[in-house]
Amino acid sequence: MAYNVLKGNVQFINSDSGSIESMVDDYSNQTIAGIKTFSGILTASTGISSSAYFGNGAGLSGLDVAVNTYDNASNNRVLTSVDATSIRGEDDLTFDGSLLTVLGDVTASVNISGSGFYGSAVGLKNIPVDQFAANISATSLTLGNGVENSGGSLVAKLSASSGLSLTSDGLGVNPNGAATLAGGSLAGADEFLVSDNNVSNALRKATITNLQTYMQSNLSFGGAAGSQHQIQFRDGGGSFAASSDLTFNDSTNVLVLNGQLTASTLVSSSQVFATSFHGDGSSLTGLSTNSYKSFTTNFNVFAEHDLLGVVTTGSAITASLPAASQFNPGHRITFKDVSGSCSGSNHIVISASSYHAGDRIDGQGIVKIEAGFGAVTLASDGVASFFIVSTS
Repeated sequence: MAYNVLKGNVQFINSDSGSIESMVDDYSNQTIAGIKTFSGILTASTGISSSAYFGNGAGLSGLDVAVNTYDNASNNRVLTSVDATSIRGEDDLTFDGSLLTVLGDVTASVNISGSGFYGSAVGLKNIPVDQFAANISATSLTLGNGVENSGGSLVAKLSASSGLSLTSDGLGVNPNGAATLAGGSLAGADEFLVSDNNVSNALRKATITNLQTYMQSNLSFGGAAGSQHQIQFRDGGGSFAASSDLTFNDSTNVLVLNGQLTASTLVSSSQVFATSFHGDGSSLTGLSTNSYKSFTTNFNVFAEHDLLGVVTTGSAITASLPAASQFNPGHRITFKDVSGSCSGSNHIVISASSYHAGDRIDGQGIVKIEAGFGAVTLASDGVASFFIVSTS
């Protein structure tokens, strides 16, 4: 093999220094081994690639992202931009490949969706009520006036005197549970509830006075039957009726009956009393011409009395006369000591003045029977006096 040895300066094509080391092949791929130091700027019409670049990169330009600082680095921290050239790892925002954790509030201008949400839900609002999967216990609710917690259920709160009740059918009215009417009677300003037909049967209130005025002005009631002074009664058909045979004149206080007056028994509730009776009496029955009654204590004398027996074994007894005008002129009453005890202080005292002021017995207010088995018979003048007609 033959070798050519070149001495001196040899000019190589494309070499400015004439040194073989400075020659770069510009027409084929070339791999340059070792460290090459360039004293000037390295440029290329296309990219320059390398497995690594070293140095401070101060002269690099056209980079897509220029990050000078990375602070607070740690595993799983999400990077956020601090400014144009700095980023940091956030302590409160981490992602481990499956779980994103935020220590703080999450806000969004649009919806946040997920297969499930967990936690206290404090601060959530405008939640559609049809989205709850189960009932909400009343113990978890803030209860206002009128409702209460009943074993976890939300129910209306009713006072003992409200007049309302809760049943299986819902809220109802219970008048028996309402408070008793104050004063025990209705007043014009007392109110009641009505279904108002003028406003689609809406619930409204009215007063007793409203009801009275409406009824008097708009409703027709059956008027009094018959003519003036005729007394009303219920006829056989259950309606109001009247008859000219039964009248009462409120100006003269005169009751007129063109018919028969009957009473079931002669007791105090069915007796008929009057200052006088008129007519021939031909139809009267059960009359007693010698009626007898007995007394053991003080008593009042009535117009129907005739013979009165008095027992004075215990004490003095006073018989009080009615007004003489309540008797027919000449009517007689006999007072008799039937026990024989009318002596000493056990007298029979017949009093006119204590029962009716102005009437007198032979000009006296009282007369006495003071002898055992004694008797006195009085007669009325039918005006204002009694007269003693016999004694024994």
